[in-house]
Amino acid sequence: MFEELKELIIVGDEDKAKTLTQKFLSMGKNADEIMKGGLVVGMDVVGQRFKEYEMYLPEVKMSATAMKASKEKISGVKVMVGGSPLTQEFADKVGADGFAPDALRAINLAKKLAGKQ
Repeated sequence: MFEELKELIIVGDEDKAKTLTQKFLSMGKNADEIMKGGLVVGMDVVGQRFKEYEMYLPEVKMSATAMKASKEKISGVKVMVGGSPLTQEFADKVGADGFAPDALRAINLAKKLAGKQ
């Protein structure tokens, strides 16, 4: 169901990604489903392609901008990036709400962003 949104994030189509996100919300899909089903998996592909030099920073920024625009349609959802191919500087450039270099720190950051720590 969220495959099209994933692809729009990968290619960095901000307008269509926002429109489709709004459509999913209108259909009653919740923020978590949209994030996990389309936005996060799309950015996972982008991160992997960036790591393998199949995508470069300008393309990654377009994808991140599309993801952020879609995320803004989903009120209250925070966006984190991280892992070995990314840096805090990258997170700042794409407007992510948080950065974690590894899974353990990501858990703590997620709790902090959710106001549970």
